[in-house]
Amino acid sequence: FIFASTAEAVTPVNKYVTTTCANNGDGDAASCAASPGAAGAYLTCQQAITDIVADTPNFVGSDIAVTVHLAGSTVDAGGDSNAGCDITGLTMDATRFLTLTSDVADRHDGKWNTSKYRLEGAYYYGPIRLREEFATISWLQLGNTKTGASGGTPGEGLVIELGAVSSGKIIIDENILRYTGDYTNQEARGIRDYANETSGVTKVIRNNIVYDWSQGLECRANATSQNVYCYNNTSYTNASSSICFVIRGNGVGSTIVAKNNLANGSCTGWDIDASIATWTHNNNLSEDSTSPDNTYDNQVVGFVNEGADDYHLDAGDIAAMDMAADLSAATESFTIDIDAQTRSGTWDIGADEYQAGGGGGGGGSLLVILEGLGEL
Repeated sequence: FIFASTAEAVTPVNKYVTTTCANNGDGDAASCAASPGAAGAYLTCQQAITDIVADTPNFVGSDIAVTVHLAGSTVDAGGDSNAGCDITGLTMDATRFLTLTSDVADRHDGKWNTSKYRLEGAYYYGPIRLREEFATISWLQLGNTKTGASGGTPGEGLVIELGAVSSGKIIIDENILRYTGDYTNQEARGIRDYANETSGVTKVIRNNIVYDWSQGLECRANATSQNVYCYNNTSYTNASSSICFVIRGNGVGSTIVAKNNLANGSCTGWDIDASIATWTHNNNLSEDSTSPDNTYDNQVVGFVNEGADDYHLDAGDIAAMDMAADLSAATESFTIDIDAQTRSGTWDIGADEYQAGGGGGGGGSLLVILEGLGEL
């Protein structure tokens, strides 16, 4: 990988996870290790993070940027009951950061794919618990199977829990997050942001599909001088008393920008807090009447197959297709969809850009792949 935003002196470091291996290797190769600890892939995302923290936790001092490449058709069920992959214990900055991703051959095709890498299990904080302020999480399948428990125990998808930090940049893009547990006494939240930062963190959440959560996706500015960009996400659920998008602001100088997001199903489409310092929105769609953009209320989107959780746009859709704003020149701009296909002409609302012949296939040129990873 080429890191376009990484300073020339910074050394890119690649680590590999392959869930189908028999031995847990040292992470230095995608192939399987001949014996435990030998050259070869880790078995789980958590083993990769644990080893990185033990060996080189200070990316700034070591002058490195680390990419963990996640692969394998066997489910990654690592971690413990708290989280599948707990990202903590690292020292990073804007040019020396962590990326978790699946490469082209190992990623989903815009819908859940059991032959590709997926991190799934019964977790309190979710498959990924992100507790560091500089990270990119792209092209992953994240699932929670946690069933109901007393006291409203959470079962999250991806948790942002940064603590009292004063700077940082988080990019979450091109991921699929699903919930398959039951909702008895359960708070099942897809992308969850705990309000505990101090200031100065930028969060970019774009081109994600989240479905069947009781709360789909949070766009939250937790403190002063925070910038949050939520672009072209699709949130779908028919869970009882569910919410597809939650907007929360807190603090003078915070900014939330939400554009081209799609809420459908029987959920309350949008739950919006009024205390945001700067709240910018357009072309956000809802099946009910709660969209912040009234002309996009009461819109039922035509998907390829809702029953099979395929949220690519159907050829006959008239609600989301060609109804979005072009964000190719926006702050935190991009030009692709969740399949790494180029958005062109008049953009579509949601994570999928309709392509004649159907969506799917996370292919594309190197330039497109790098753009999907985002720039820190």
